[in-house]
Amino acid sequence: LRDWDAATARALEAQAPGLLELSGERVRQEIGKIIVGPQVLRTIRQMAQHGVLQHALPPARHRFRMDDFSLLERLMILEDLHDEPGLWRRIAALLHRDKERMVELANRFKIANRDREALLRLASDVPARTLNWSLYLDGQEAALDRLLIDAADMNAPASAEHVRRILTFTPVTLPVTGQDALDLGISPGPIVGQLIKRLEAWWVERDFQPSREECLWELSHMIQAGFDA
Repeated sequence: LRDWDAATARALEAQAPGLLELSGERVRQEIGKIIVGPQVLRTIRQMAQHGVLQHALPPARHRFRMDDFSLLERLMILEDLHDEPGLWRRIAALLHRDKERMVELANRFKIANRDREALLRLASDVPARTLNWSLYLDGQEAALDRLLIDAADMNAPASAEHVRRILTFTPVTLPVTGQDALDLGISPGPIVGQLIKRLEAWWVERDFQPSREECLWELSHMIQAGFDA
């Protein structure tokens, strides 16, 4: 990628406002190609320098600058160590994890609900989950996205052990259901769901290791101890 010459730069600056007239889908496609393509930082720096980026992305707010790519740069270093480029986490980093900007971008780009959720889960105001809960509720991809962008945000290494656990994780399902609580003598009603949620927390906190038999044993003891709804 060569630097734009003066004539090209002037032409792009003059035409940049026209980006707002393009369909969100078209802009999304082009930004997507850039953000996971080669020489990302150099490309977007040129776009920011010549007034193009401000028409392609929601404007920066508060203390952030449109040309501050430090979070994205740190994220890309972690990706080089642990994973391939990630579109939504890179966009989240480019927007400084600002939820307002992320929502604005999702609306303008008309991204699918699944992708919208993947992006907004990376906003800075979304509470962090323990790794087990992140894997269990959100899945491998979302867990790795959050691990890497959180580490980049803190300017800290990402745990290689956590990355390994994410990449080797197999989706799991709680081995008991509400029917098991009914079979153990609990009357139908809200308490069944509350019991299963408490058992689920016990199981997740033990790294999903307890078997069905162990879960039934724990469930029966919860019932015998007088579950406090």
